[in-house]
Amino acid sequence: MLHITSSTPDRRRRRIPGTHPHVWKLIATYPDACVPIKGNVFALHPFHAWAQLSSHVSLEELVILAEAIITAISKSSGRYPRLVLSSLREFIDNAPYFLGKTACRTALQLVKANVLSPKESKARLVLLRHGLPDAEVNCHVDRAMFDSGKPMSLDIAWKHFKVAVEYDGDHHRTDKHQWRRDRKKRDRLRQLGWTIIVITADDIRDEVACAEFALNVARELTLRGCDVDFRVIAMTVEELARREKATDRKKRRESAV
Repeated sequence: MLHITSSTPDRRRRRIPGTHPHVWKLIATYPDACVPIKGNVFALHPFHAWAQLSSHVSLEELVILAEAIITAISKSSGRYPRLVLSSLREFIDNAPYFLGKTACRTALQLVKANVLSPKESKARLVLLRHGLPDAEVNCHVDRAMFDSGKPMSLDIAWKHFKVAVEYDGDHHRTDKHQWRRDRKKRDRLRQLGWTIIVITADDIRDEVACAEFALNVARELTLRGCDVDFRVIAMTVEELARREKATDRKKRRESAV
């Protein structure tokens, strides 16, 4: 199914086989809403596509999609992921009302810059929903370099406690170069005292698997001296977003005193 977007109802094209029409009024407000592809073919700017999808997908999917968009724009433009995230927040704040704007603002409570894959986004949300403390994503490790001189990084890491989670997609097992690179990196980091927990899609496939994964990480963090408020039954993403919003408000009040 090809989804077609128009700026006004009178421009919407109906009855074209294999297509589904939409109206997105913000096209008329933002000159950069449409990105030229070729000739008279245009696509919605990723920010607009994300906003338009906000009333059609779950909050978890909205967070994951935002993080993927930030990474894609950062890679294609060379902009820092945090600046792209800041631009996305500014776009949502300044946009006139649209169906799903509240969902976008709620999702942005949980969105992080520099998450490199949707599965990493999913794993990070699983851990937060089970009460684990927030972690750094795709962070470089001090004094850990590949032979090429490139710094080693970790998908999800609690640097202070030297505990990390690495997500392995299928290519990590089927690509020999990738497999050897991963092994060398993890052996080196374990020598430096790191605990590395490697997961695959099976570890986040359903609620039971997610709980086991989160419990495993919570145990390793606790053994390293971290205070973990583990929850056997995960919070919903909506509950997590409300908690993050309340925490942000508390921090702002404390900083103002």
